[in-house]
Amino acid sequence: MKKFLVVPLILLLSACTSNPSTLDTSKLTPLEESNVEDIPREYQVASLKDGLDAIPFDLKLPKELPFEAKSFKVMNIMDWNDQEDRKDISIELLTVSEDKKGKSIQIKARDFEVESTLPEPKEVKLKEEIDGLISITQENKMAVIEWEKNGVTYNLLYHLGQENSFTQEEITNELVNLANQML
Repeated sequence: MKKFLVVPLILLLSACTSNPSTLDTSKLTPLEESNVEDIPREYQVASLKDGLDAIPFDLKLPKELPFEAKSFKVMNIMDWNDQEDRKDISIELLTVSEDKKGKSIQIKARDFEVESTLPEPKEVKLKEEIDGLISITQENKMAVIEWEKNGVTYNLLYHLGQENSFTQEEITNELVNLANQML
């Protein structure tokens, strides 16, 4: 598969920032206030850098993607459980292909434990001896890899687009490559 180097300066900033121990809401905009305890508080953010700086854990984005892609965008940041302690945080990011053929990569990360719901997962080994789980749909149109490091669970969903002719082995190798870039 062809690799395209995506090196926007913003991605480099994610590795250079120090994160707070709780969610820093100073540059976040709450979508709506809620008094219901079991509904998470959702935030939007103006920039990728502000989003990565706000979360209380490190998130390194992959630089080499399997397609020419637009820059990653923060879709949302959520504060789960006790909304006042600004812990139990998740972030969701998305990038889409430049060619508009349905390819995209969605990254979710959270600093709290939730049981994996991947259908028929296959175990893989990532660098740093980290265990990962992979699930690929029947028609090879969508694939997911999930792993945990330092109390943070990462989930990378790869929509393979309309013109997908990859084997499950090629897709697995691509997912492992993307995950390893994030370690």
